[in-house]
Amino acid sequence: MFNSKVKKRKNLKDNKSFLRFTFWNLVNQIVMRVHFKEISVIGKNNLPDGAFILVANHSSRWDGLVVQFLLNRRANYMVSPNEMKGLQGRAVKSVGAFPSNSRHDLVSFSLERLLNKEPIVVFPEGNIFKDDFLHPFKKGAAKIALEALSRNHNIPIVPLAIEYKFDQALNGHTVCMHVGQAYIPALCEAPRLAEEMHLKVKVLKEVLSIKVA
Repeated sequence: MFNSKVKKRKNLKDNKSFLRFTFWNLVNQIVMRVHFKEISVIGKNNLPDGAFILVANHSSRWDGLVVQFLLNRRANYMVSPNEMKGLQGRAVKSVGAFPSNSRHDLVSFSLERLLNKEPIVVFPEGNIFKDDFLHPFKKGAAKIALEALSRNHNIPIVPLAIEYKFDQALNGHTVCMHVGQAYIPALCEAPRLAEEMHLKVKVLKEVLSIKVA
C-alpha cells in the first residue's frame, strides 16, 4: 500500500553553462594563484579522463576552489545547502555545485552527470574540520558509487588528500594535493565502502603531512 508519508524527492538541475562556467573557472584559477605562494600536486596522472567520483578531506573553505583548480574542467560538487545562498550560491552553482539535501534525488542526478563523463566531487566528512583529524565519512559518495556499479557502470573512485601550510620562507600560504590511484569498488554495503574511502584518504593524508612538514 502506498505510504502517504513518503515524499517524492525533487529532481536537481545542472546549472552549468559554457559562459558562466568559463568565467567562474577563470576567476578561480586567478584567485588560487594570487592567494597561494605555492601549489603542488602529487599523483596528478592518477586523475582519469572521463567520469569518476573524487573524495577528499575537508579542512578549509578553500577545498572546493583547490579541487576545481586541480581538475580545471566541468565537474559537480556536493555541498551544504547553506553554501548555495546569495551571490556565492549563484557562483558555485555555475561551476557545478548541487545541494546535499535528502529532499533531492542526489543519486540519480549524480549518475546522470557521471554518464555525461563529468566527475562528482564529495567531501564525505560533511563539514569542515580544522583539528587535523580525518573524521568518519558519511555514506553519500558510497551510495552513488554502488548504485552506478549495480547498473553495470564501472565508475572509478579517486581519493584525494589536501594539506595547507603557511611557509615562512615564502612568507605566504601553500597548498599541496596528493591524488591517489583510481579504483573500481566491489559491491558491498555503503558503510563498508565509506570506511574504505576513509582509509585511502587517511593514508594519503599521512604521507602528505610528512612531505609538507
